Amino acid sequence: MKSTRTIATRICFGSIMILLLIGIFAADIYFYNQHTGSSAGPMKLLLSRGLTVMIIVTVLSIFLSLELLNFSRATGAAPFAFLTVLGSAIASIPVLPTFLADKLNLPIGIASVICIFVVLMFISQIMRGDTIRAGANIAWSMFIIIYAGLLISFLYMVRLFFGPYALIIMISAVKGADIGAYFTGTAIGRHKLIPWLSPGKSIEGLIGAIVFGAIITYGLVCVLPQDATVRALYNLGAAKLLFIGAGLALVGQFGDLSESLLKRDAEIKDSARLIPEFGGFCDLLDSILPTGFIWYWVLKLILLRG
Repeated sequence: MKSTRTIATRICFGSIMILLLIGIFAADIYFYNQHTGSSAGPMKLLLSRGLTVMIIVTVLSIFLSLELLNFSRATGAAPFAFLTVLGSAIASIPVLPTFLADKLNLPIGIASVICIFVVLMFISQIMRGDTIRAGANIAWSMFIIIYAGLLISFLYMVRLFFGPYALIIMISAVKGADIGAYFTGTAIGRHKLIPWLSPGKSIEGLIGAIVFGAIITYGLVCVLPQDATVRALYNLGAAKLLFIGAGLALVGQFGDLSESLLKRDAEIKDSARLIPEFGGFCDLLDSILPTGFIWYWVLKLILLRG
């Protein structure tokens, strides 16, 4: 059982982070709802398209890449820190890679960024003048760019193409599922889920995560202002919304376990000690990163069908 002090600390800092998120989303929604006709200035137009979210995503990408660099060093690898952080930051902003493609073709631009950094990693390893763990150094560097850069970019892409409410639904469902898993597991968790990977996780906690994720998704779709995305989700009906919410929770738990895999390899308990009882940015975002990617494609399919 978790100590009362641990739970109180978690609730305290969790509440602070929730208030911070509310402030960020309130500002973003304000700009989103502003009229952006032909007379709107470029800054107003950028803000309405989620400039605030884009900046935050890029900053988070940098911190994520720095924490993952520590993971890699703990395994004995020596990745290329500057190139890795730079590549992550560039990959986190979908707009930037388009300049490397014909007719602003995003997939070609992203592929170009990845290929450029692969070549730069090989050059950097050769300039070191040795072959010690060359494969591991390059592999870790490229993995971090993809994980901390490309994967996190889908958070901004959800905001850009589907609006702020779509991003709010996804983050709320995933973090709500995390909370559900934590408190359900703490209260009644008896059966370990994958003890060799994450000893603290239980089957009961996973069920709690699924229930919380499903209810939060359905509830938010019912109460949020109905822009095009929320309206399309609402028209799916209760059963499908609950199923989608459960799916978001499951993907989030998968993301959490995926980071546990990396931490076990590096023999690290927390990715950092920035926030008491929460760890670092990897610990906070591990469940959100793969879910953002899945959520983007779920929304794309729903709106295409509609």
